[in-house]
Amino acid sequence: MNDLRLYIFLAIIGVFVLFILLIGFLLKKYKEKVKEIITDQYKKWRYNQLLQSIDITYIEVVMTVGTQLTLSMKKSEWQNPMDLKIAIAMGLGVLALPIACFIWLFFNHDKIMNRSYKDKFQYMYQGIHNHRSKYSKYYWPLSLLRRIVFIAIPTIWYNYPFIQLMALILFCSFYIISYAGIRPHWDNRRTRLEIYNEMMIMFFTYHLAIFTDFCTNPSF
Repeated sequence: MNDLRLYIFLAIIGVFVLFILLIGFLLKKYKEKVKEIITDQYKKWRYNQLLQSIDITYIEVVMTVGTQLTLSMKKSEWQNPMDLKIAIAMGLGVLALPIACFIWLFFNHDKIMNRSYKDKFQYMYQGIHNHRSKYSKYYWPLSLLRRIVFIAIPTIWYNYPFIQLMALILFCSFYIISYAGIRPHWDNRRTRLEIYNEMMIMFFTYHLAIFTDFCTNPSF
């Protein structure tokens, strides 16, 4: 609910800004200037900036959903039924987005290099080498699904930290293998940086397995 209140607050600010612009539009002195601002912002926010905003807030929304589902499975006294219903609705939304992107990219593969499409949807495949592999264009929706899996691991196995750790290691291994095999980005520096980051995550994850008491239950 706290996250939802934040989004509602931002929406109220947006409505207030639109109201001010509407007043300016009704005044002849500012009409053309306001019309120019609205047109420019509409072009920016209609697709690419909207996708970017979703990308920035995506992990926070997924974490909120995962927290509520964990509380529900634990039958926690802190669980609010309304929070759970909202979290489920948000969860369906975050799951529907990458699926919709997959479908759109699949059916529009031959058009994504057109200027009209790049102006609107380029954020989904910006910096991607679209001819090296037919899978490259799916990097962004896959990165969204990856965040879902990353949160789903501790959510589902909340009571089994040893499974969480092993699943995380396996998950990171699959990602490094697939990313290094496909190499979806044009920039080789970006590719090397991505692989380096994943190797460091794997390095620290192995240290968790070796140097911490992650399995506290002897029966496990």
